[in-house]
Amino acid sequence: MPLPQTAAVCMFMTVSWCAFTRNGTGCAPNIGRLTQINAHFSYPPQPEGNIRNKAEWGGGPIWDIGGYCLMAGQMLFDGTPRLVGSSTEMETHLDVEKSSAAIIDFGDGQILNMSVSAGTSLSQMVHVVGTDGWARLDVPFNPPAETTAHWAHRDHGKAQLLSQGTEVRFQACNHYQLMVSDFVAAVQEGRPADLRQARTCGHPVSACGVAHQRCLTISD
Repeated sequence: MPLPQTAAVCMFMTVSWCAFTRNGTGCAPNIGRLTQINAHFSYPPQPEGNIRNKAEWGGGPIWDIGGYCLMAGQMLFDGTPRLVGSSTEMETHLDVEKSSAAIIDFGDGQILNMSVSAGTSLSQMVHVVGTDGWARLDVPFNPPAETTAHWAHRDHGKAQLLSQGTEVRFQACNHYQLMVSDFVAAVQEGRPADLRQARTCGHPVSACGVAHQRCLTISD
């Protein structure tokens, strides 16, 4: 049976995956302490005049989609980036970057490897490795009607760990509708918006944009 999706899951599947990988959900055990995350998001070149091609409008894949990959690390590690090392390739005819790859240290042995591109095939994934297994969200950022994930645990044996793993399916939802519903509920209940992750996300994303094959320490 497909797992239900909350508003946050539909908008960003990693929210549900945090509980899945750390605590289990009844359909799988946790995968131990999370140590490595590989997050990727890319799309092909956009038409001339597209907002993604204009630096002054927040264009370029680092600012456009890098935040998704970075927030995957923030949510899954439940922490804040400490050090960023980045390599960036600029577009030859635009004032934005074409692609960027970064290694982001969250401290205590937790590393996020992320890559973004606006010059390759449409592709996205989040792959998490823990001390007891691994888990992968197949389409985490623009989920289709029914999104899938896969996982494997060391108790399943070597063959399972080195295979496609066990498939998990999430129920279909309209994530935009659920976002609005959550916002309305927060206003009605007088709940303040929690923007901590969004605010801390800007510093390392900016660091990726200026690092250009060097490391920068991220201050709180």
